[in-house]
Amino acid sequence: MYGHLLILCTVILVSCNEVKKDYFFPKTNKRWFAAHKIEKINDNYEDLSDIDKPRGTIQPLLKIHYYQSDFKSVSDCLFYRVATLNDGVISVVENPKNLDCKELFLTLPYAKQVKIQNFGITINGDVLKLNIDKKSFEYKLFNIPKPRIEKVLNSSNEVSILFASPVQTKVVPNFLNNGSLCKVVEDDCSVTLNECSRCRGASYFIINSKCYKGFSRVCGIDHCGQKNKPACIRGVQTSEMDMSFYCVNDSPVGFCNEGLRVVCINGTLECE
Repeated sequence: MYGHLLILCTVILVSCNEVKKDYFFPKTNKRWFAAHKIEKINDNYEDLSDIDKPRGTIQPLLKIHYYQSDFKSVSDCLFYRVATLNDGVISVVENPKNLDCKELFLTLPYAKQVKIQNFGITINGDVLKLNIDKKSFEYKLFNIPKPRIEKVLNSSNEVSILFASPVQTKVVPNFLNNGSLCKVVEDDCSVTLNECSRCRGASYFIINSKCYKGFSRVCGIDHCGQKNKPACIRGVQTSEMDMSFYCVNDSPVGFCNEGLRVVCINGTLECE
């Protein structure tokens, strides 16, 4: 009896796992069948067919614009945490206000695929494919405008012009080097630069302004608290510091490893 019960429980668990694994496509397809534009949003990738670096980083890849039932145009953002071995993660986040996807890094996704080793995207006309390891999710995008040729007269000669392109791409710039500011938050909390997706790897926070709502970011691995490195962030509320006076030696907003002190160098809190 116990043996039959064990087998039954195993079958139920396996079935539940399969449902969870297969639920990604129905949830996304329910929305994307009404897509009218696919936007490639990451300047680091000209080709999305094989995304394998920078490993361990979360990269925004696509912004999928689609119509709701009330014909309002909204969008989803597709992110990929690039696999180091088989720990890649695809996540899809709702974006009803059509914000820049980079603002939604920390938003809880409504659909996710995990334990991915290889991932790539292909877009061919009105078909979008997410190629995950040995399987592929294929989306028919019925509302993507079809290219059409119209003829216009030009000095009595007929000229054919091709209109409409369903996929938008951006010019590919270079990666930012480690140590480069990729996000700049000014004293009034305005953001004048936000390009951390161009970092070769990870990025980390630094304290270099009077803003109490957020911090600037730098490309590279976070070694905060170490000698000659940025101070770690204790936080404004915890320190009860008036950020108008943040840039002082021994500022409580930051902290360093034992034996080091917080100092202000060129407007940035560092450890020495």
